[in-house]
Amino acid sequence: MITAANIKSNPTMEHYHQATEHDVFDFKLIVGVTGIEFDKNKEKKNIEKHGYSFDDAANALNNVLFLCTPMVSRDPIICNGEIRQAHMMEYRGNIVHISTTMRKNESVRIISMRRANQKERVILESIS
Repeated sequence: MITAANIKSNPTMEHYHQATEHDVFDFKLIVGVTGIEFDKNKEKKNIEKHGYSFDDAANALNNVLFLCTPMVSRDPIICNGEIRQAHMMEYRGNIVHISTTMRKNESVRIISMRRANQKERVILESIS
């Protein structure tokens, strides 16, 4: 589920934006094969701290696409000079939070994966 999206030539989305007073963002939807990349050292730290590998994160993202698992994506933020996106979804019985960024070559870089906190879980549970 994409929470805020805009295709500027689409008057329906502009009308939605005006009616709901939500921020509207441009986004790119990639259909086909998209690479997923990550730093192995950062993955090792993530496993130690949160118990999830970045292969788990890739599998959770794939479940959204192929198994229609509900997902909430928060508005993007800029951190360390890059646009980062936060996603929440169910994975193996837990609601998880995955941070990603898109590379110029259109691959997705996984930054972290952790169990969602209580406040985050309520957001996803409200749409499920």
